[in-house]
Order: sequence, then C-alpha cells, then structure tokens
Amino acid sequence: MKKYFLLMWGLSICLAALASEGKFSFNSGNWATDEAKTKVERHLGQESLHLQRGHLLYNEAEMQDGILEVDIAPDPARGMAGLIFRHDGKNNYEEIYIRQGKSGQPDAVQYTPVFNGSSSWQLYAEHQARQVFKPGEWIHLKVVVQGAMAKVYLDHSDTPAMVIPNLRHGSKGGKFGLWTLSGAYFSNFKYTALDPASTPAQAIAPDVPPNAILKWKVSQTFLVKDARPEVWPSLNELKWETLPTDAQGLLNIAQYRSKQEAEHFEANTEDMVWVKLELNSDKAQAKQLYFEYSNKAHMYVNGQPLYFGDNSFRAKNNLFRGEIDKSLRTNAVFLPLKKGSNTILIAVTSKANGWGVMARFEDTQGISIK
Repeated sequence: MKKYFLLMWGLSICLAALASEGKFSFNSGNWATDEAKTKVERHLGQESLHLQRGHLLYNEAEMQDGILEVDIAPDPARGMAGLIFRHDGKNNYEEIYIRQGKSGQPDAVQYTPVFNGSSSWQLYAEHQARQVFKPGEWIHLKVVVQGAMAKVYLDHSDTPAMVIPNLRHGSKGGKFGLWTLSGAYFSNFKYTALDPASTPAQAIAPDVPPNAILKWKVSQTFLVKDARPEVWPSLNELKWETLPTDAQGLLNIAQYRSKQEAEHFEANTEDMVWVKLELNSDKAQAKQLYFEYSNKAHMYVNGQPLYFGDNSFRAKNNLFRGEIDKSLRTNAVFLPLKKGSNTILIAVTSKANGWGVMARFEDTQGISIK
C-alpha cells in the first residue's frame, strides 16, 4: 500500500509539472491508475509516464470542448497509443491514436468511437490518415475538439493530419485521458478548455447512399459457441427492437448491444445478433440489395439461406483489414422475393474491431419496407 501511495504522489508531482500550461493542477489521486500498469520514469530525455496497456483517465475534470496535447513514444511491438476524450464512465468515448508500426501507410493515424467498450475502426475507415513517424523520437499528438468536430495535428504542424467532421458521440462532455494497446511512454500532457459558445453549431452532414435502409429490427445478443447455424438459438426466442442507423445509413450494433468481452480484440468472445428487414413486394421478383457488414454475416430470405461472408480482420490474408465500404459497392445479392410479405434475416457476428451492417436497394420500385 505504501508503494502505491508513493507511486501516486510521484505521478501527481510529475504530471503537475508537465501540465503547467493547462487550466488545472494535478493532485494526488487525480489519475485513475495503479502500480500494476504505470511507472513514472525518464525516457528519451523527458520525464514521462509509461502505461503498460489500456486506459488512464483524469478523474478531477471533464471536457466538452478543448485542446489535448501529449508527446508519445509507443513501445515498438505494435506502436498503438493516443488520446481518449468525452468518456462517459460507462465505456463510451472517442479515441484518436497513432500506429507507429504503420508509419507511411494510409492507416498510420486512426479515429474510432467506442461504444460499450467495443472499438469500431473497421466501420470508420474514412477517418484514417497517412503519416511518417521517425523511430526513436517523441511524436507530438494534438487534438482540437469543438462541438461534434475534431482536428488532429502531429509533430507541431499547423496543418491537420486528419479532420473528423462528425464525432459519433456528438458534442456531449466527459472525461479524458490516455490509451495504449501494447505499452507507451507519455510526456508533456496538456489540456486547455475552449469556450463552447465559439464552437461549430452542427456536424457536417455525410452523404447518404440512395435507397439506404435507415432502420432495422435487432434481436438480443447471443454468444456463438458453435459455427453451425442449425444449432443457434431458435428464432422463437428472439425479442425485437427497431433501431435507427446513423446519418450515413450505418447501424453500429455495439452502440445498442454489449459484447460479453470487448477489450481483448481477437481474443474476445464471438457475439451475434439477428437483424431483420420486413417488406412487401407487389409481385414475385428478384431485387438487388447492396450491403456491408462486420465481422461475419449469414443471410436468409423467407427462411432460406442465401449468403455467408467473413470480413473479419485478416480473415482473407495478413493484409486484409475488413473495413466496410460505405459507398456500398462491394457486396450485392439478388433477393428472391415472393408476392406479398417477405422477411430478410441477417445473423451478424463479431469478435473485435467492428460490429455493424448497412444496406441499400438498387431501386425500390414495387416494394415497400414495413
């Protein structure tokens, strides 16, 4: 216990000096940390905090709009580390991080919203940026958050490396802090509050695909203990809730359903929901449906299997990322509709990195969604 309090005292003194330009001081116990995953030490010529893995939240203040800055030296194994903000205390927050191992590649910098502890980067491939990192040097990360918009600056550049025009948690406030997947050093952490009155009024509205499906009926969550659909829970056990997509037509399932395990990435449990679309057709016809999903999907039309696919991270090869195409051009099927009422069921399963579905019809002539 004495060792713990000495660590907390050392951490608070160190970070008080590092954050002297911010609008608050760091006092003992302000950071939700423990000696099992943190260590204060000197690294690359700077006083720093080494975080072994996971999150480190600042307890004594919340952020709505503001500027977060920090120097980062990720451990070389996977090199993923960054900032989290607008954390609601229930594993819902925004996350922006660098990937040193991806230096020079299109996904060297990433943004993802986290819902119920589930990272969703496969669903938001539009929020990635290329950046070259110099090995063995500090990387300066600065995030300016205003309303539902965030701008990301690297290495003291005046030009943003990435702009997120529509943060998925909106503009509500919350706690802020640090994050790393496999270990990182953090130094010179600073926070400056901004006046919300000066922020943009609304996020920039994204384009919506034509004939997009904007609501789905979604079941409760099940664990996938067996890959065979015939041993999955009976449809008679399902309870349905009608849920809206976001403005782009994406249903991020993790926003509404919790996974049994969400923080161990590919070591997570595999969880499943059924999503359902009911429609009427004025005649028997084949209607083309474009769709995207993460990670796996089994599709049935009027009780008959039609499609199975696996878009899990690295499912096809070591470079396969499994990101969904929001222009809805990648996957398409022809639905064999009968005259009258039709039911499309999709079992969407996920382990990590994204849990979602979106779809649109080529045309809606002769059909109406219930």
